[in-house]
Amino acid sequence: MPLNSPSKSIGPWAALRDPRIRRTVIIGTVAIALLSLPTALEYFGGGKDSDPVALAGDLFELLVFAGTIASMSWLTLEMREIRSRHDVLLEDLSGSRAENRKWRESQRDQINGFRAAVLSQFNDWELSAAERDIASLMLKGCSHKQIAAVRQSNESTVRQQAQSIYRKSALNNRAELSAYFLDAILTPEMPVDGA
Repeated sequence: MPLNSPSKSIGPWAALRDPRIRRTVIIGTVAIALLSLPTALEYFGGGKDSDPVALAGDLFELLVFAGTIASMSWLTLEMREIRSRHDVLLEDLSGSRAENRKWRESQRDQINGFRAAVLSQFNDWELSAAERDIASLMLKGCSHKQIAAVRQSNESTVRQQAQSIYRKSALNNRAELSAYFLDAILTPEMPVDGA
């Protein structure tokens, strides 16, 4: 859309298209008008304090106060928006969890079979109970720091045990450990010659 398009305003007033900003400006303007009314009546009505400097000071205080009210209304609107987004995210998360539970339930036999195959391979590699636990957490994508936190151990201990897992499995790193198990699942079966 061209910049000089009549439907797209540019400049300081363009922000007033946002209803939240427009509400904040209106609240601030009304607050300034209402708060300055007694001071203006006193000044122009020939009250006790008709000094222009004192009037300017009073008006400045009122502007600061009205600005505070406008800022508070802006923050209130922002908090409502944040809460609204938070609620949407919680709803999405809840939906994703429900979908995950449904998928897991429908694939329970395959998942249990895969879990048994992984544990059988861990036994074939002669991993200790701690190493099996750490290897499982690594397959889930946990970092060494996260694994240490879950197991309430030192990160350097987890690193040493990970090195032991790689040595016993004849694999070089976490990626190869994951690929070892995922390759069989994700690679399509090749037809056997003569079958």
